[in-house]
Amino acid sequence: MTAYNVDTGQALADMATIAILQRRSELDTQRHNDQRQAALETRIVIEQAKAMIAQRTGLTMEQAFSVLRSHSLHCGIGLIDIAHDVVNARVSAATLEPIPYIRIG
Repeated sequence: MTAYNVDTGQALADMATIAILQRRSELDTQRHNDQRQAALETRIVIEQAKAMIAQRTGLTMEQAFSVLRSHSLHCGIGLIDIAHDVVNARVSAATLEPIPYIRIG
């Protein structure tokens, strides 16, 4: 094997490594963007549900969030799922009431 062949092989290996690292970086960036988008969409739905509860019950936004959170904890359903149910009228915002729960610790 000549020095030229070794240099050419090393150059090709270096190019392949760069391409792999660049693709990995692109995938990481896309994954982070997807996570940020999902978080934003979740926050929007929760804010919509809070506003619906507050408007229909006369509660503050903070109290409306407490209602969502307490139902989530009491029913074992994710907060976003309860919020979706309120926004999509599967659960009436006006009928949700705070469910007391005991804090341990």
